[in-house]
Amino acid sequence: MSMSTLPVHPATGLQALGFGKRGPIWPVVGASEDPPNPEDPTPDPDPDEPLGEGGKKALAAEREARSTAETLAKDLQKQLDTANQKLAAAKSDGQPEWQQKLDELQGKLDAEIEARTTAEKDKAAAQRVTYGIDKGLPKALATKLVGKTDEELDAEIEELLPLLGTPGPQPNPQQGNPSKGNGGSIASGRAQYEESKKK
Repeated sequence: MSMSTLPVHPATGLQALGFGKRGPIWPVVGASEDPPNPEDPTPDPDPDEPLGEGGKKALAAEREARSTAETLAKDLQKQLDTANQKLAAAKSDGQPEWQQKLDELQGKLDAEIEARTTAEKDKAAAQRVTYGIDKGLPKALATKLVGKTDEELDAEIEELLPLLGTPGPQPNPQQGNPSKGNGGSIASGRAQYEESKKK
């Protein structure tokens, strides 16, 4: 088929690509052309222009400001480290070695007590959630329980359970499964129909 026999689309003015079962095959408007050959890369149509005099000045000023800020940050960090060392030395100045050791051990003990307290709180919260779930609460509500004893938790659960409403119907195990042939044969169905028609 030659290109001259293909029709031209009346709205777009594009020529058909060919004929299919249902008529001409029209090109898509806005579709991309064939991809360029990778061996023949096209140059960047809009390369970065070299910086002018103002751009060079702005770039130099920005680099200078950054280096100044980095230097200032390093100086401030050094001052902070020095101040922390002086503070630690001032705390231990004039104290005997046993007192310094005692203070160090007391700090470790305080940290250990805090860690254990946090662990106990987390464990109690997990037990409350488990207790609530066992009593029928969804996990989202069980995490909201705050009671410390079983009686307090039971009271909270009794307040929350009526708010949940009734659960939906239980799934039907026969749903989706074909019947086991309990309906009878076609002949028995015909007989039942005839019986119902006589009345």
